[in-house]
Amino acid sequence: KRRPNRTKSPSRAIFYLIIFTPMFFVFTLCAGLFLGFFDTPIQHRKVTDPAGDFERKTGIKWPAEAKLIAAHDSHSDRKSGPALGFGLNLDGKLHIKFETDSATLEKWLSEPAPWGNKYKERQGGIWLDGPVPKEIAMMTGLQNDFNSQEIKFVARERGGPRKGDLAYWDGELLVLDVKSGRVWLWSWNY
Repeated sequence: KRRPNRTKSPSRAIFYLIIFTPMFFVFTLCAGLFLGFFDTPIQHRKVTDPAGDFERKTGIKWPAEAKLIAAHDSHSDRKSGPALGFGLNLDGKLHIKFETDSATLEKWLSEPAPWGNKYKERQGGIWLDGPVPKEIAMMTGLQNDFNSQEIKFVARERGGPRKGDLAYWDGELLVLDVKSGRVWLWSWNY
């Protein structure tokens, strides 16, 4: 019996080279993009104008006597994701904390609250008494800090119905503590 020739013909080798070389390059490119996506460090936005951010978010003028305590923004500084081209800069929290005089806070409390308060009662423009409800406070990560009945707050839900039953997935919270003169603004997107 005659054995079949097991040597590969040059045409078969060229065929494999033509088929598998582009596949190898496509695989390598995709793997590089994928790994580059996770290897790129995230730069957070820098809060360079806390007074302007506060005024834009609340519509309330930044007090001349205000002393900034903290300002942080955890949103990504990217306009789009690396190499893949889709936006990643939406998730995060903006937090501004400052002190001011109690006369300023009393004046704010005598005026309608920003955003036309949309929490629970659906009453517009009123400041609510603390504590801040857990479903809102958990979004700030500071549930215990807003447990006081001495504080006043207003909250706004943005886009809650889009996210199903999870209320305050995107929103803002403004908390005033007249006793200490402290003000907290939180704005978040998830």
